Order: sequence, then structure tokens, then C-alpha cells
Amino acid sequence: MKPVLSILLLIAATQATAQLPDPTRPPGASADGAAVAGVATETGVQAVFLRHGAKPAALINGEYVVQGGKIGDRRVQKITETEVVLRDAAGNREVMRVIAEAAKTPVAEKVTAARKKRNSGAAMGAADEGATTK
Repeated sequence: MKPVLSILLLIAATQATAQLPDPTRPPGASADGAAVAGVATETGVQAVFLRHGAKPAALINGEYVVQGGKIGDRRVQKITETEVVLRDAAGNREVMRVIAEAAKTPVAEKVTAARKKRNSGAAMGAADEGATTK
């Protein structure tokens, strides 16, 4: 009796989970990969890649493109940290800004700030020790 009950519970659980949405699927995408009507999807410049010794590149509407490459009927004229400049065949210029508005802080500044904070705390502790010994 227990094996039959276990099998029935397993079948019921499998059917219940088959109806759950995929949590890893991006918003606006259906199970077959097509966009869902009425759901806004993120468009524009999602990321910029600036590497030493390589052409600048960007991720635009989910498509990786390098400077000088084409996205649709437009050529990527320039890629900077904050924007991508496109030109179409007629010479019309379009500037696309990077979507994320994250504050950019170079690693060296973070390390320097952390050292200053740590050193100021140590200096305060040393000043306190000197005050108590007098």
C-alpha cells in the first residue's frame, strides 16, 4: 500500500510543479523564447566593455557588438563608458545611454578610503592610550 501511495504523491507533485513559471526566465519571454505581448522588455545599452588592447564593445538589446560593427541597419560609431553612438546609412546619429546608473568608483579609491578609515581609527586609539598614561 505504501509504494502505491508514494507513486501517487510523486505523480501529483510532478504535475503541480509543471504549472510553475521558470524563475530564471527573463521578464517578457515565453517558454519558447518569444516575447510576450504587453510586457515591457529592457532595451538599450545594458553593458559596455572597455578592455586594454581590444576594441570597445557593448551589449545592446541583448546583442554583443564591437565598435565599427552593425546593430540592425546602424553602424556603431563610438563606444564610451556612458554611451554608444550609432549612425544609419543616411548619416542620422543616435546616442544610446547606458541603462544602469551605478556610481563608478575605481578600485584604488575604495582601497585608499578603507586604509584612511583604518588608519584614522588606529591613530584615535593611540591618542586615547597616550591620554590615559599621563
